[in-house]
Amino acid sequence: MRILIAAVFLLMSLPQLAWAQAPQDSWDNLKQLRPGKKIAVVDVHWKLTKGEFVAVSDEAITVREGKNVVQITRAEVLQVGRQKSRWRSVGIGAVIAGVASGGLFLPVAIAAGSPAAFAAAGIISAGTAGFGGAIGATLPPGYRPIYHAKVQAQETRTSATGAQAADAAAESASESPNPTQ
Repeated sequence: MRILIAAVFLLMSLPQLAWAQAPQDSWDNLKQLRPGKKIAVVDVHWKLTKGEFVAVSDEAITVREGKNVVQITRAEVLQVGRQKSRWRSVGIGAVIAGVASGGLFLPVAIAAGSPAAFAAAGIISAGTAGFGGAIGATLPPGYRPIYHAKVQAQETRTSATGAQAADAAAESASESPNPTQ
């Protein structure tokens, strides 16, 4: 039984592990989007634009937000995510609820040893799975990140600029006449 539970959890975590290793800093990831796919774009000013994907070029991404078509330049884009499928949430809710109720009622059915107890455990698990799927359907689907802008380069430039400013300030202080001398 422990091996079965471990195998179920391993199989459930494989898609998450696969997504965790996908590189998300490539603008080319956006070229895989189909027009009409629901996406969310966060720009460098932290403005969120949600809508349908229209097009992408090497310079910008175009999103239809309601009746407006918005074009955001690549330099302004901080993150792009595509909407997750609601069916995924339904499936996860159903599996979690079904496995949990099966884990509770199956040992009782085994202890009882009667076919009616097994049938009752199966019916209860299926009903609970349906309930879990319904709960999963009510959850907002969320967005899966497909592009992140590289921010480290900007931080490095900022710190280099800060260091240059400090050097310039030190030079000007050493060149200025000191009235106490």
